[in-house]
Amino acid sequence: MLIVALAAILQLGSCQAASPDRTRTAAEAADIFFKGIEERDETALWWVVRPGAAFVIDGQAHTDTAFYASLAGDKSVQKNLVITALTSTQTTVTATTVYRGGADTPTLTTLTFANGCITDVTVDHR
Repeated sequence: MLIVALAAILQLGSCQAASPDRTRTAAEAADIFFKGIEERDETALWWVVRPGAAFVIDGQAHTDTAFYASLAGDKSVQKNLVITALTSTQTTVTATTVYRGGADTPTLTTLTFANGCITDVTVDHR
């Protein structure tokens, strides 16, 4: 019982919980999302991505669990993610990113946001 209570407290504000942090802004969620991508930390994404969120990568739909599994399975050398362009509204954040020292091909990522959580992710590797 104590473990269940502790787990519930730790999930407070997480998008995995019934009560996400509704004061979280789209920009704050995007910051956590991109940091999680850079560090390949799917647990960081759980805080800001609603369960069942749609992931569309280069026009192909993926489940959130498949995306997390691919992120965790990536064993290549980690590189710093650099945001080269950014636009933001209350419900959408769009960022163009490249990896420092990596290929010059930019990636366009659009995050849709509602009630403190990211609800849709679209990634286009140009």
